[in-house]
Amino acid sequence: MEEHTESSHAQEIACNALANLALDNMTNKRTIGQQGGIDAILKAMKHHPDAALLQKHACAALADLATNAGNSVRILRATNGIQVIIATMQRYLDSSVVQEKACIIFGNLAAIDVDSTICESGGIRSIISAMKYHTNSVGVQSKGCWALQELSQLLCSLVVIRRENPKDILCDASDRFPDECRGAAKSVLVKL
Repeated sequence: MEEHTESSHAQEIACNALANLALDNMTNKRTIGQQGGIDAILKAMKHHPDAALLQKHACAALADLATNAGNSVRILRATNGIQVIIATMQRYLDSSVVQEKACIIFGNLAAIDVDSTICESGGIRSIISAMKYHTNSVGVQSKGCWALQELSQLLCSLVVIRRENPKDILCDASDRFPDECRGAAKSVLVKL
């Protein structure tokens, strides 16, 4: 990835390869993180914001990589890492894949976000926006509910969630997709 930073196509292929390598393989996830893969993915996202497939593959890779605690820390500590993900969510609001994967990233990071980076960067608002835009996507709705559930365990995030008042969105998700959303939605709703 370092040798072809100017080629969005090369970066896209590399992000897709990293996503495939990380999928269901904890050893690969750890190795990718330790070898600078997260920084390379975020750098590709920053340098090629208009490359839609690159952004999808990058979000998919980060979603898989974030299930490793060490990688979650790397994403949170990366310079503007959360902001890059939020910018991608905003730019590709119409992509249910990008939105779902970003919700997964935030849900995985929530448990260790002691500095409230997601909350303070606008991540909660981005999750809610994704859920508003993709009301018929079970993936976005279920992962959005889950991410909000995870984030609601942090006081700073809970304050923001209450301020954003996603009650209608959570109720709608729960009604549309009861098997996938009801538990997580209810967990957030009782805190509002």
